[in-house]
Amino acid sequence: MQAATPAPALRPLGVGDILDRVFNLYRGRPLLFLALAAIPYFVFVLVLGVLLLIGAAGALATFGTRFLSGTQPTPAEIAGIIGAAFVFGLIILIAAIVIFSTQSGALIQASADRYLGRETTIGAAFRAGLRAAPRIFGAGLLVFLGLAILWIVLLAIAGVLTAVTQQTAVGVLAFVAASCIGLVVTIYLAASWLVAPVVVTLEGVGPTTALDRSWKLADG
Repeated sequence: MQAATPAPALRPLGVGDILDRVFNLYRGRPLLFLALAAIPYFVFVLVLGVLLLIGAAGALATFGTRFLSGTQPTPAEIAGIIGAAFVFGLIILIAAIVIFSTQSGALIQASADRYLGRETTIGAAFRAGLRAAPRIFGAGLLVFLGLAILWIVLLAIAGVLTAVTQQTAVGVLAFVAASCIGLVVTIYLAASWLVAPVVVTLEGVGPTTALDRSWKLADG
Protein backbone atom coordinates (compact mmCIF):
# COMPACT_ATOMS: atom_id res chain seq x y z
CA MET A 1 0.00 0.00 0.00
CA GLN A 2 1.41 3.36 -1.03
CA ALA A 3 2.02 5.80 1.78
CA ALA A 4 -0.08 8.93 1.68
CA THR A 5 1.67 12.13 0.72
CA PRO A 6 1.90 14.41 3.75
CA ALA A 7 -0.17 17.55 3.46
CA PRO A 8 1.71 20.84 3.21
CA ALA A 9 2.06 22.80 6.42
CA LEU A 10 -0.66 25.43 6.61
CA ARG A 11 0.93 28.25 8.56
CA PRO A 12 2.00 31.81 7.86
CA LEU A 13 5.26 31.83 5.92
CA GLY A 14 7.92 34.49 5.87
CA VAL A 15 9.79 35.60 2.79
CA GLY A 16 12.69 33.30 3.65
CA ASP A 17 10.36 30.30 4.02
CA ILE A 18 8.73 31.02 0.66
CA LEU A 19 12.04 31.41 -1.15
CA ASP A 20 13.40 28.25 0.45
CA ARG A 21 10.39 26.22 -0.69
CA VAL A 22 10.54 27.67 -4.19
CA PHE A 23 14.21 26.74 -4.54
CA ASN A 24 13.48 23.25 -3.19
CA LEU A 25 10.76 22.81 -5.82
CA TYR A 26 13.10 23.90 -8.58
CA ARG A 27 15.93 21.69 -7.36
CA GLY A 28 13.59 18.69 -7.28
CA ARG A 29 12.85 18.86 -11.03
CA PRO A 30 15.26 21.39 -12.55
CA LEU A 31 14.86 20.19 -16.14
CA LEU A 32 11.07 20.45 -15.91
CA PHE A 33 11.11 24.06 -14.79
CA LEU A 34 13.95 24.94 -17.15
CA ALA A 35 11.93 23.59 -20.07
CA LEU A 36 8.77 25.41 -18.95
CA ALA A 37 10.72 28.65 -18.72
CA ALA A 38 12.79 28.27 -21.90
CA ILE A 39 10.39 26.75 -24.45
CA PRO A 40 8.01 29.76 -24.57
CA TYR A 41 10.94 32.11 -25.21
CA PHE A 42 12.19 29.84 -27.98
CA VAL A 43 8.73 29.77 -29.57
CA PHE A 44 8.40 33.55 -29.29
CA VAL A 45 11.81 34.14 -30.85
CA LEU A 46 10.90 31.71 -33.63
CA VAL A 47 7.61 33.51 -34.32
CA LEU A 48 9.37 36.87 -34.21
CA GLY A 49 12.08 35.68 -36.58
CA VAL A 50 9.57 34.32 -39.10
CA LEU A 51 7.57 37.55 -39.04
CA LEU A 52 10.70 39.65 -39.47
CA LEU A 53 11.79 37.53 -42.43
CA ILE A 54 8.36 37.88 -44.03
CA GLY A 55 8.39 41.63 -43.43
CA ALA A 56 11.91 42.03 -44.78
CA ALA A 57 11.05 40.00 -47.88
CA GLY A 58 7.95 42.10 -48.50
CA ALA A 59 9.83 45.36 -48.05
CA LEU A 60 12.61 44.18 -50.34
CA ALA A 61 10.14 43.13 -53.01
CA THR A 62 8.37 46.49 -52.77
CA PHE A 63 11.30 48.86 -52.53
CA GLY A 64 14.20 46.86 -53.93
CA THR A 65 13.47 47.59 -57.57
CA ARG A 66 12.75 51.26 -56.91
CA PHE A 67 15.96 51.63 -54.91
CA LEU A 68 18.03 50.13 -57.71
CA SER A 69 16.32 52.29 -60.32
CA GLY A 70 16.54 55.42 -58.18
CA THR A 71 12.77 56.11 -58.17
CA GLN A 72 10.75 57.14 -55.14
CA PRO A 73 8.06 54.84 -53.69
CA THR A 74 4.48 55.92 -54.18
CA PRO A 75 2.30 57.05 -51.24
CA ALA A 76 0.21 53.90 -51.68
CA GLU A 77 3.30 51.71 -51.28
CA ILE A 78 4.41 53.62 -48.19
CA ALA A 79 0.92 53.31 -46.71
CA GLY A 80 0.98 49.59 -47.45
CA ILE A 81 4.27 49.14 -45.63
CA ILE A 82 2.97 51.11 -42.63
CA GLY A 83 -0.18 48.99 -42.57
CA ALA A 84 1.84 45.79 -42.81
CA ALA A 85 4.10 46.94 -39.96
CA PHE A 86 1.02 47.62 -37.82
CA VAL A 87 -0.37 44.15 -38.57
CA PHE A 88 2.98 42.52 -37.79
CA GLY A 89 3.18 44.45 -34.52
CA LEU A 90 -0.33 43.34 -33.59
CA ILE A 91 0.49 39.71 -34.38
CA ILE A 92 3.65 39.91 -32.27
CA LEU A 93 1.68 41.42 -29.38
CA ILE A 94 -0.98 38.70 -29.54
CA ALA A 95 1.69 36.00 -29.78
CA ALA A 96 3.50 37.42 -26.75
CA ILE A 97 0.28 37.54 -24.72
CA VAL A 98 -0.67 33.96 -25.58
CA ILE A 99 2.82 32.50 -25.17
CA PHE A 100 3.77 34.18 -21.91
CA SER A 101 0.32 33.81 -20.33
CA THR A 102 0.60 30.10 -21.12
CA GLN A 103 4.09 30.03 -19.64
CA SER A 104 2.85 31.66 -16.44
CA GLY A 105 0.01 29.16 -16.08
CA ALA A 106 2.30 26.22 -16.84
CA LEU A 107 4.84 27.24 -14.22
CA ILE A 108 2.09 27.76 -11.65
CA GLN A 109 0.51 24.38 -12.37
CA ALA A 110 3.85 22.55 -12.29
CA SER A 111 4.85 24.26 -9.04
CA ALA A 112 1.53 23.35 -7.43
CA ASP A 113 1.79 19.73 -8.56
CA ARG A 114 5.34 19.39 -7.28
CA TYR A 115 4.48 21.07 -3.98
CA LEU A 116 1.64 18.62 -3.43
CA GLY A 117 3.87 15.69 -4.33
CA ARG A 118 2.19 14.95 -7.65
CA GLU A 119 4.13 14.02 -10.75
CA THR A 120 3.67 16.23 -13.77
CA THR A 121 5.01 16.54 -17.29
CA ILE A 122 5.93 19.40 -19.57
CA GLY A 123 2.95 18.68 -21.81
CA ALA A 124 0.47 18.52 -18.94
CA ALA A 125 1.76 21.78 -17.49
CA PHE A 126 1.55 23.57 -20.83
CA ARG A 127 -1.97 22.27 -21.44
CA ALA A 128 -3.05 23.64 -18.07
CA GLY A 129 -1.30 26.91 -18.84
CA LEU A 130 -2.97 27.19 -22.23
CA ARG A 131 -6.40 26.67 -20.67
CA ALA A 132 -5.70 29.35 -18.09
CA ALA A 133 -4.02 31.81 -20.49
CA PRO A 134 -7.14 33.80 -21.53
CA ARG A 135 -8.18 34.28 -17.91
CA ILE A 136 -4.65 35.18 -16.82
CA PHE A 137 -4.56 37.81 -19.56
CA GLY A 138 -8.01 39.03 -18.54
CA ALA A 139 -6.92 39.48 -14.93
CA GLY A 140 -3.79 41.30 -16.04
CA LEU A 141 -5.82 43.56 -18.31
CA LEU A 142 -8.19 44.46 -15.48
CA VAL A 143 -5.24 45.30 -13.24
CA PHE A 144 -3.69 47.45 -15.97
CA LEU A 145 -6.95 49.31 -16.58
CA GLY A 146 -7.47 49.85 -12.86
CA LEU A 147 -3.99 51.28 -12.41
CA ALA A 148 -4.32 53.39 -15.55
CA ILE A 149 -7.58 54.91 -14.27
CA LEU A 150 -5.93 55.59 -10.90
CA TRP A 151 -3.05 57.50 -12.49
CA ILE A 152 -5.31 59.38 -14.89
CA VAL A 153 -7.51 60.56 -12.00
CA LEU A 154 -4.56 61.59 -9.84
CA LEU A 155 -2.82 63.48 -12.65
CA ALA A 156 -6.11 65.09 -13.68
CA ILE A 157 -6.64 66.34 -10.12
CA ALA A 158 -3.11 67.72 -10.06
CA GLY A 159 -3.70 69.40 -13.42
CA VAL A 160 -6.95 70.98 -12.24
CA LEU A 161 -5.27 72.32 -9.09
CA THR A 162 -2.50 73.79 -11.22
CA ALA A 163 -4.99 75.41 -13.59
CA VAL A 164 -7.15 76.82 -10.78
CA THR A 165 -4.33 78.26 -8.69
CA GLN A 166 -2.18 79.27 -11.67
CA GLN A 167 0.86 78.99 -9.44
CA THR A 168 3.89 77.01 -10.53
CA ALA A 169 4.84 76.01 -6.99
CA VAL A 170 1.37 74.66 -6.27
CA GLY A 171 1.38 72.78 -9.56
CA VAL A 172 4.74 71.17 -8.83
CA LEU A 173 3.63 70.16 -5.34
CA ALA A 174 0.37 68.79 -6.71
CA PHE A 175 2.11 66.62 -9.29
CA VAL A 176 4.71 65.43 -6.77
CA ALA A 177 1.96 64.53 -4.29
CA ALA A 178 -0.06 62.79 -7.02
CA SER A 179 3.00 60.80 -8.09
CA CYS A 180 3.79 59.73 -4.52
CA ILE A 181 0.20 58.72 -3.82
CA GLY A 182 -0.01 56.89 -7.13
CA LEU A 183 3.21 55.00 -6.46
CA VAL A 184 2.12 53.89 -2.98
CA VAL A 185 -1.35 52.84 -4.14
CA THR A 186 0.10 51.06 -7.19
CA ILE A 187 2.44 49.00 -5.01
CA TYR A 188 -0.39 48.22 -2.59
CA LEU A 189 -2.78 47.13 -5.34
CA ALA A 190 -0.11 45.13 -7.16
CA ALA A 191 0.74 43.27 -3.95
CA SER A 192 -2.95 42.63 -3.24
CA TRP A 193 -3.58 41.24 -6.73
CA LEU A 194 -0.25 39.42 -7.02
CA VAL A 195 -1.62 35.88 -6.70
CA ALA A 196 -4.49 36.36 -9.16
CA PRO A 197 -2.74 34.25 -11.85
CA VAL A 198 -2.31 31.46 -9.30
CA VAL A 199 -5.99 31.58 -8.39
CA VAL A 200 -6.98 31.60 -12.07
CA THR A 201 -4.83 28.59 -12.87
CA LEU A 202 -5.46 26.40 -9.84
CA GLU A 203 -9.08 27.26 -9.02
CA GLY A 204 -10.30 27.75 -12.59
CA VAL A 205 -12.19 30.96 -11.83
CA GLY A 206 -12.64 34.05 -13.98
CA PRO A 207 -10.55 37.23 -13.85
CA THR A 208 -12.81 39.26 -11.55
CA THR A 209 -13.28 36.39 -9.10
CA ALA A 210 -9.54 35.76 -9.13
CA LEU A 211 -8.78 39.40 -8.32
CA ASP A 212 -11.30 39.36 -5.48
CA ARG A 213 -9.90 36.09 -4.12
CA SER A 214 -6.34 37.40 -4.41
CA TRP A 215 -7.35 40.55 -2.54
CA LYS A 216 -8.79 38.50 0.31
CA LEU A 217 -5.80 36.15 0.43
CA ALA A 218 -3.49 39.14 0.68
CA ASP A 219 -5.69 40.68 3.40
CA GLY A 220 -6.21 43.64 1.11
